[in-house]
Amino acid sequence: MTSFGQAVKGEIAQVTSGPCCRRVQLYALLLTAGRLEPDALTLRTESDAARAYAEAALNDCFGIRPQLKSADKGDGHIYTLRVSDADAARRIYAAYGFDPHAPFIRINGKLTAKDCCKTAFLRGMFLGCGTVTDPGKGYGLEFDCRRFHLARDMALLLAELGYPPKTGRRGGGYVVYYRDSGAIEDLLGIMGATRAVFKLMDVKIEKDIRNNVNRQNNCDVANAGKQAAAAAVQLKTVTELESQGRLAALPPELRQLALLRMQYPELTLTELGGLCEPPIGKSTAQRRFARIREFSQQRHRECKGKDKDQAND
Repeated sequence: MTSFGQAVKGEIAQVTSGPCCRRVQLYALLLTAGRLEPDALTLRTESDAARAYAEAALNDCFGIRPQLKSADKGDGHIYTLRVSDADAARRIYAAYGFDPHAPFIRINGKLTAKDCCKTAFLRGMFLGCGTVTDPGKGYGLEFDCRRFHLARDMALLLAELGYPPKTGRRGGGYVVYYRDSGAIEDLLGIMGATRAVFKLMDVKIEKDIRNNVNRQNNCDVANAGKQAAAAAVQLKTVTELESQGRLAALPPELRQLALLRMQYPELTLTELGGLCEPPIGKSTAQRRFARIREFSQQRHRECKGKDKDQAND
């Protein structure tokens, strides 16, 4: 089954572009996935889409047909494209300003001067060393670089496009990455991975709906707990008044509500108020129970007063 990242590379590899952008896209792919030797050039990738693009672009841009080898790796393959002809390799190096003897590799700014070529370079960069997490599992887009200067140049180019990334070390290399779903969505769109953008948007909408439902459920549970606690206090107050023979002393409208609470201890205040004659709202029911509680507490105060007087005597 094709992974989300593989599908993105397959979509990007199908994006059509002009001759200059096609050269720049191949340049980025060779820069990130290639090994430069003085008399040969080797590109190694696990992406069939990247392999197919590199083969076609080498032929279209330079008239070169590289040697292809494939080796099994788990549930996939490792593809190796090799330009072993020294003259052909040097022609590619001259076109891109590659120096296979240089201590480190930098991005040739002349090749990415145009905005369209920056976008083409981004596509090639992703084909060469990019990965993206399935949005159903999380949000992540990364460029895994082997060299520090190349990673720094890639970060600067992405910042020029308006999306400054985060950078860090991983193993013996460097990683340029994003965790923000909005930036990932925009970059996938810039690269031309439209289907991937729609999938990411769909997943975000589903997650938002699920989170909203969970928040509402949690709120409902919390409210139900508060309502149950309040009903328990009300029932205790009414039961005490009944045991003291004081329910009959309540005003009619309070006595009616008190009796309903004893009869229906599980109902909410809104439901209880609806059973009154005439029906009352939740706020009115709250005020009436406050009066019932005050009536009950008045008896406690009177009892405390008598106890104090007797103690003084």
